[in-house]
Amino acid sequence: MNIRLPISAKLLAGFGIILAITAIVGWLAISRLGTVAEDVDILFEDDLEAIVLASVMEEEALEVEEHMSKGALAAVMATAVTGEQAASLEADAEALFELADEEAAQFNHSLEELAAFPHLTAEEAKLLEEIEEN
Repeated sequence: MNIRLPISAKLLAGFGIILAITAIVGWLAISRLGTVAEDVDILFEDDLEAIVLASVMEEEALEVEEHMSKGALAAVMATAVTGEQAASLEADAEALFELADEEAAQFNHSLEELAAFPHLTAEEAKLLEEIEEN
């Protein structure tokens, strides 16, 4: 069974096969592009949330440091004076230390939130562990 096809039929069949393969590859590319876009969106949103949370944590840490420093200064000043001024400074120091404790609690909560992010690298996880220890 040797079927003889004219050259035009052979060319048409060849281009048809190429067109079919191109259509299949194009469909696969378009279908995969949607999943890639979704993955990129998820990663971008997680990274953006982590960056914002890290910024908030930095502010909280600075506030803890500020309140602790002011509280320590007020406590030292209270030892240098007597009477009503000393009592006032001691109360100020206590209030500042309480503010520092509240800020530290917020910082720890933010740290726990950051540790729960699913896309942390090993280096970031190790850094979080060091922060938690300190």
